[in-house]
Amino acid sequence: MTENVAVSSENNSELEKTEEETCIVEPLATPYRMIFSLDKDELEKEIVNFWKESGELIVEKTKYKGKKQKGGKTDLKKARQAIEKSYGYTALYGNIFTKFSADKIKEKYEAEKKRCMYIQDFSLDLRDENNPTLLCIFYFWSEMYFTGTLNYDIDQPAHWDEEKEFERRCRQLQQTHKISTETESDSINEDQEVLIDLITSCEGKACDEKGFRGRTLKVGSITIPELKEALLQHKSGDLFELSYVSTQKDAFENKTIDAHVKIFKVLDITHMDMDDDALYQKEGFEDKASFKEIFSKQYNEYVMNAKRSLAFDHIVNQLIMEGEFNDIPQGWVAMRSKFFADQHIQSCGGNLEKARKTLGLAEDAPINKAFEGRVFQEALNQMAVHLYCDMWNLEADANAMAAHILSKVNWVLPK
Repeated sequence: MTENVAVSSENNSELEKTEEETCIVEPLATPYRMIFSLDKDELEKEIVNFWKESGELIVEKTKYKGKKQKGGKTDLKKARQAIEKSYGYTALYGNIFTKFSADKIKEKYEAEKKRCMYIQDFSLDLRDENNPTLLCIFYFWSEMYFTGTLNYDIDQPAHWDEEKEFERRCRQLQQTHKISTETESDSINEDQEVLIDLITSCEGKACDEKGFRGRTLKVGSITIPELKEALLQHKSGDLFELSYVSTQKDAFENKTIDAHVKIFKVLDITHMDMDDDALYQKEGFEDKASFKEIFSKQYNEYVMNAKRSLAFDHIVNQLIMEGEFNDIPQGWVAMRSKFFADQHIQSCGGNLEKARKTLGLAEDAPINKAFEGRVFQEALNQMAVHLYCDMWNLEADANAMAAHILSKVNWVLPK
């Protein structure tokens, strides 16, 4: 279906002004309509199962107040009759009709590799009780076209080095199980840790954001040069003052911070040897070798998942950037955007002001709009999956696609 739109250049600043009228023709996603018969017995079976599984919840949600059976239970048979009369089949059994419609669409169009994107609406006709019919309005996934050549060469990230990663993990364990010993020496060095209070103010007013109480820091890792240098000139028990200019990107950037520092403890730090099995026994392993065995398995799984994701994105991005595709149904975009917006609002406790603020939206701005980009990307990714799987005669599935891509990728090692 196409829509012809005549636009005068003087009414649209984005179009080059000419004396001729401009005509824009856009291909729009077209809904399909299907009418098919339902098996009366199969429909009743689905509805009976629905009431067995969800009857009590439906009674609660609809606030049905019918008579109770002996024992205080709701008579679901009578409840069904009353609720169906009040709400209608379509409202109650939408999931059932969606399933029937999806199955029928798949049955009819699977050989043509046409895939249902979403079912917009449906209507049940019960005028002939022995031959109920269902009308559904639906959209197929838009087609994507690609005539180029896919590039399967991918640069392998330099950080995929198991031995270096294992050493880093062992050093983490050393740090986790470090041994701290308080010392009364007259000097402090960068390998020691200090327990200090840092009480700060700016322009004569307290600024707790820059200070803390009772924190243990490794001297060599302190990022404020003035504090680090001052500590190296003091000892345990000292109380001193210093000033420095804040370089952090916050409200105090480029402002002078005045600080009072109290050193409570100075600690010598020793670490267990990385080859000492006792280090790994603290984590529940028999020895270093058993820790290495588990680490290798987990690391290889991590690398494989990372490769899968990297390769998948590499090919999908090519198909999207170099391919062509038809319009994406606005109804689907609106539906998915609302779904994500509702999730976001729920995560913010239903507070719309907070929901907008966390998204950087202006007051009263529609929250749904903030998720449209995500929804379009979701659609493009799925269209790319369909296209790739059709190209290689695979099941239309992202996992099948990723596995196939991995079998063809040429990993280019870093130089």
